[in-house]
Amino acid sequence: EESLREHAAQEAEKRGFLALDLLSPILEKVSQYLHRQPEGVAGIQYQINDSYKDRITAMEFTMKHDDGLGMNTINQADMVIFGPSRSGKTPLSMILAIHGYKVANVPLINGEPVPPLPEITGPVEIGLIIDPQRLFQYRVERLKRLNAELSKGSYADKEAIAQEVELAKRFYQRRGIYGIDVTHKAVEEVAAEVLRYYRMKRQAP
Repeated sequence: EESLREHAAQEAEKRGFLALDLLSPILEKVSQYLHRQPEGVAGIQYQINDSYKDRITAMEFTMKHDDGLGMNTINQADMVIFGPSRSGKTPLSMILAIHGYKVANVPLINGEPVPPLPEITGPVEIGLIIDPQRLFQYRVERLKRLNAELSKGSYADKEAIAQEVELAKRFYQRRGIYGIDVTHKAVEEVAAEVLRYYRMKRQAP
């Protein structure tokens, strides 16, 4: 807001403070690039409108459908994400929820049955694929943080993890689920790829 910027600059000068206007140069460049003038309204991003309400609804839904929860209402989701533990399902789901998408995520755990799934008719299904060695590293780090021991056939056993990843791939093939390799990607990159696929599926006849 221009009047606030001017007031802040005047007060700083009056008191002998060094004042650095960090936002104005950025806003000016963005304004030139977009050929649009800033609204000039402080706090406009926090206004409660339909888009904000949709995001809050999506985040609440996603938290209630994390890690195999809420299977009875899974068809209310926009998308269902499958993947082994520590493959990034939850952070990915929350980023998508912030964008207003209702997401359910379902863990695929070696030696354990997939949570009973109803027939999925509405949501787009997506599977996460990860290199077993990278997944092993993630799980070892998690166990260290929890001060847990590593044991043969456990959550962080290399052979078990390799089998778990292979079983996940077979599960995706059987269900015709689109798989995304998340091994060398930041969660934001994965979210962008998920959204591209989701929009493509929604546009398909």
